Amino acid sequence: MTLYEAITRHTGAQSKTLIKHLAAAGIEQWGSLTKVNLMALQDELKCTLAPSSAKTVAATLAAFLHRFEEEDLIPYKDFPSVFHLKGDKSIKTYLTSEELAAFENVRVRSDNEEYVRDCFVISARTGMRHSDMIQVRSENVQGKQLTYSSQKTHIVATIPVSERIERMIEKVNQMALDLPLKTYNAIVRRLARRAGINARVAIHKGGKDYTKEKWECLSSHSARVTFCTLLSDLGVSVTDISHLAGHSSPLMTNGYIVRKTPVLSDNAMTFFE
Repeated sequence: MTLYEAITRHTGAQSKTLIKHLAAAGIEQWGSLTKVNLMALQDELKCTLAPSSAKTVAATLAAFLHRFEEEDLIPYKDFPSVFHLKGDKSIKTYLTSEELAAFENVRVRSDNEEYVRDCFVISARTGMRHSDMIQVRSENVQGKQLTYSSQKTHIVATIPVSERIERMIEKVNQMALDLPLKTYNAIVRRLARRAGINARVAIHKGGKDYTKEKWECLSSHSARVTFCTLLSDLGVSVTDISHLAGHSSPLMTNGYIVRKTPVLSDNAMTFFE
């Protein structure tokens, strides 16, 4: 019995959702259930689902894998540690304006790298989720405004866009590459390393604190975090950023702003003098 056949048989209504996210992480057979691929799946769930939904899907998959753990099918046996999402803070890494410019201008060596570079830049400059970004077309741009409906929240967002971003959207549509999320994120990190994005950053994952070079921590989700954080640095209100990002509320947007820099009036500054 193949992996997908077993999932269909034993996970009921959740089977289609599980198979969709497994395929996005490059897991298509029993032998693909390695630690690296399961970590990629964890990233996929965090990037595309709300925290509660991600926990539900992870719990369903963990229960399914427990059913088969005594059979010689699953290469990585410590899968519960990968899917223990409770209390685990996701890595929130963003690019500074200078780092984003370096990423935009990094030299590419293949069509895949060009596609990923442009996709990441579009997301960082518009705030679109990766899943929304690959669906928009030049027809979504009217004048200097991009309007789209979020696949996840069904909220309509309108964002100012430059002619350069509009051309990028046309180009990635023409390339129409279908890269698994695991491959996409690996290329994002490769390009960021080549661009010299190597500042040391502190992260928290799996209940532990680490320091890594920033390029190691990037993923498709980092583009959206970059969008929200840089706009906040420029003094844009959380409410306005929420509208631009297609969030359901400013409370959600707050979780995407890594570095919160208050914009204080001259009058407020007198309090600190």
